[in-house]
Amino acid sequence: MDTVILRDLKFDLVVGRDAWRRPGKPQPVSITLNLQPSSNFEAAALQDDVNLTLDYGKLYKTVSTKIKDQIYGNVQGLMLDLASCINGYKLLGIDIVMPKAILEAHAGVHYHLRIDRSSEKVDASWSMALKGIGASCIIGVNPHEREHKQRISVDLIVGGSRSKLV
Repeated sequence: MDTVILRDLKFDLVVGRDAWRRPGKPQPVSITLNLQPSSNFEAAALQDDVNLTLDYGKLYKTVSTKIKDQIYGNVQGLMLDLASCINGYKLLGIDIVMPKAILEAHAGVHYHLRIDRSSEKVDASWSMALKGIGASCIIGVNPHEREHKQRISVDLIVGGSRSKLV
């Protein structure tokens, strides 16, 4: 299987509200696209012709042009725009990291969308993770463990929802 990955594309985008709940404020967004094209690159290899492959530059420009000056009410709108501007794939993974979307999530908010068009029915699944939620609390059962608060970091993952799209 041929796989094309555009990793950690950096943008400042208006997506929902920022960490202080203000609408319309740009915030840093990192996007990774992972796709398996519906056609393989075997012909390109056999003919030694780069024109028969996927042009990373064109794909980046298509994505950048589509999302750059948009205002998204939520991350789902951004995901749909990204998925709509990419053609010719069997599997598409979209990972979006918003490192400053929630102040309490020190490692940011991570979104993942997977679209599978390898069969007649389109299958999609998504998840969201709040990473590095920090808290200080009393942990332990022994008396010496209960004298001082300890810093913990928790990741919360929500989603994994699957839906059939026709």
